[in-house]
Amino acid sequence: MRHRLRMLMPVFVLGLAAAARADSPAQYTHHFGLGAQFGSPTGLSGKYWINDRLAVDGLMGWNFHDADRFQIHTDALWHFDGTHLDFTDARIPLYAGVGARYIPGGPSQAGIRFPLGITCLPKEMPTEFFAEVVPVAQFAPYGAIRLDGGFGVRYYFQ
Repeated sequence: MRHRLRMLMPVFVLGLAAAARADSPAQYTHHFGLGAQFGSPTGLSGKYWINDRLAVDGLMGWNFHDADRFQIHTDALWHFDGTHLDFTDARIPLYAGVGARYIPGGPSQAGIRFPLGITCLPKEMPTEFFAEVVPVAQFAPYGAIRLDGGFGVRYYFQ
């Protein structure tokens, strides 16, 4: 299984490098947020903005519909030009991404995640509210299609 994860790393790194070259406003550039996600999985969630459109997130938590097992994952997320609604005074982009999921224990599971979501970034508060649906292509210890998803909030450290 380590061999499979090592094969994915160059693709992940190349994707990050290509997306990091995009020029865009720097409202959330180089900011780190920490918070919680509720759903499947539920746990501690972090996000780091590389530029205004690309971020990397991760989670450590519990996957309750898979025998209450601990799960870790990380994703590269591309945010699409969002709306700016007059009554919200917030940036509200949609996002899509790719990442990896690992559930240790017997038997360990590994898969590729494809998150699709929406996030709300209020201009006056260093917070983020988000919701996502995540198809997962599991490849170890056997092939399967799974579905993760949830909603959450993060606080951004300036």
